[in-house]
Amino acid sequence: MINGILSAKVNKFIAVLFFAFTLNIYSQNVLVDSLFASGNSAYQNKNYEKAIEKYEKIINEGYASPELFYNLGNAYYKIGAVGKAILNYERALLLDPSNEDVKYNLKIANARIVDKINPVPKFFLTKWKDALLQLFSIDFLVYSVVVLFVLFLLFLFLFRYGKTPSVKKNGFTFGSVVLVLLLFFGFLLYGKNQQMKNEKYGIVLAKEVTVRVSPDENAKARFVIHEGTKIQIEDKVGDWVNIKLADGKKGWMKKEAFEPIDINL
Repeated sequence: MINGILSAKVNKFIAVLFFAFTLNIYSQNVLVDSLFASGNSAYQNKNYEKAIEKYEKIINEGYASPELFYNLGNAYYKIGAVGKAILNYERALLLDPSNEDVKYNLKIANARIVDKINPVPKFFLTKWKDALLQLFSIDFLVYSVVVLFVLFLLFLFLFRYGKTPSVKKNGFTFGSVVLVLLLFFGFLLYGKNQQMKNEKYGIVLAKEVTVRVSPDENAKARFVIHEGTKIQIEDKVGDWVNIKLADGKKGWMKKEAFEPIDINL
């Protein structure tokens, strides 16, 4: 009798927690939708500062999407903040690498930056690999690998335990095709993960930055870069970061002068 009463109380407590959790998620989604709609309305009314305020508030709530960063980039571009615009277009592409609208607007924004950097030519196989990885987001690749793995197990089961020769044959045939796709997407997922782990990028937001030979304010200046320039982050020492440009130039700059593209860094 006592166990029954305790069990009922525990079940009721779990139900209350689940309801509270669900209600909290629903409330957050309603808030985000409201902020996004308000930001879009402000943008359409050419109140770009208000639109930026609403979009940034959504990000501060812990939400992110290609559409959000795309709209935020457009709003920053409208007020002349080219660096912030490029930063948010790059963030949108990080989540949706194949978005042509984002690519187009990023190209327009990049045309307005001061630094015209010619990238170091890459080996053709490296270019092909990078182009292939740019077609898919990390989320899409993870989802694809999971789905393909489940399908492979299903067809393997049919091949192993099918009751007729035709079922076994279909299990083997489709299982083989799925296995090839699984290995292909698994390779892409590994490459994308390694790329994101080893290649960290940022966008310069300061109007002008002096890059030095060492992490010291009194060190010799190596070169100067400007707002909107994309940098690769190679190392960090205190308030300094060692950066690399697309043309191979390297040096040290203050980390306060840029923001990382990946908001989790």
